[in-house]
Amino acid sequence: SANAINATTIRLTFDMAVDMTNLGHSFKKNGSNLAISSVAAFAPNVWDFTVAAMANGDTLLRSYNSGTGDTLSGDFGGGVELASYTDQSVTNSVPASNLTFVNSDSVAASAPELGLVTPAFNLVTGNHVFVAIRTYSATSVSSLTDTAGNTYTLDAFYSSQFKQSIYSCINCVGNANNVITFGASAFDASLELSYVQYSGTITAFEQQVTGTSSGSNNVTSASFTTVQDYEYALCYVGDYAGGQVWTAPSGYTSREIDTQTISELSDKAYTSIQTGITLTASSATAPNFDKQMLIALYRY
Repeated sequence: SANAINATTIRLTFDMAVDMTNLGHSFKKNGSNLAISSVAAFAPNVWDFTVAAMANGDTLLRSYNSGTGDTLSGDFGGGVELASYTDQSVTNSVPASNLTFVNSDSVAASAPELGLVTPAFNLVTGNHVFVAIRTYSATSVSSLTDTAGNTYTLDAFYSSQFKQSIYSCINCVGNANNVITFGASAFDASLELSYVQYSGTITAFEQQVTGTSSGSNNVTSASFTTVQDYEYALCYVGDYAGGQVWTAPSGYTSREIDTQTISELSDKAYTSIQTGITLTASSATAPNFDKQMLIALYRY
């Protein structure tokens, strides 16, 4: 039998003890061969193959050629060459790692500003940072940088009553006193920036989901379905005006509400495929203006 036990290890289990090297074994993903970097015995009949990274849900095809192979049964000390097989599938059903929340923070403009700067924080090498930015409808993000020199990728964007953007830095370069700096295209009194830092493994951005409302306490997203078992969702909700008292969507953890209480950032890690999801965030503050919701989903 064969099982993926993490993002880089295929475990082969035989019905008897074997001796082997990697000769004759091969793994393919999307038609391309994956290099085998090492082979190690976990038990006399169980061997671990280290291959290139594969995300949760990926399927590999494994083959063995007895003509070029070097895998012998351990029976009675003599050993018999094991039989060849071709394109047997192995699916990675294990998440690459459990995501762990590290820290979060936010900052908001109290007067027209040309950008915002976060307080310094310890960014650990290999961790991930997700940044959510809100601007007025006529203002754009002109720059997003940090002390460590990381690159932030725009993954999700929504513009209805105002603009919301979600950026990510996956596998960041660390800095013990990291500062995130956001530059705006024009002076804007409604600027807001929030971020969260996570450890673990994120493999890819998956999709964005949006929602909007006018003159209501609530804002509800469009219906969506997660693509695989393990997905991380970041929900960014805001109102046209500050002074809100936010309640995060059901099942989500509130991470940040900025000092002007104009936006809230919350999140959730899904561990099984969910269909027909709709999220509702609310603020009981009156009067209510126009609200927006932007959700970014990532595979982990």
